[in-house]
Amino acid sequence: MKIRNPSASGRFFVNLLKKKVNKYVISLLFAQLLILQVFSQVETAVKNTNPGIRIMFYNVENYFDAEVDTSLSYNEFTPGGDLHWTSRKVEAKRNALYRVITALGGWSSPTIIGMV
Repeated sequence: MKIRNPSASGRFFVNLLKKKVNKYVISLLFAQLLILQVFSQVETAVKNTNPGIRIMFYNVENYFDAEVDTSLSYNEFTPGGDLHWTSRKVEAKRNALYRVITALGGWSSPTIIGMV
């Protein structure tokens, strides 16, 4: 807003108005920066305190050891059974289970692991 040839009193009011506008604009900018800073800190705090939970389920129906149990008639998972189950197969199954759990967990392990 330009005023042409203001009088002395007019110049005084124009300068006063400019100073007030500048103070008003600066105070508004400061308030906006303060609000943005507060909200960014709140968002960071929420992200750090609530990472969520991870739940996984894994089918271990055929995760058996290779030992013969004479009290059971279910002997498919034995060295002499139909599936020719050996301790090497048990170790391979265990290692596969370990790899799946660690791959899912990343830097933090799953909160709940359900084995069905």
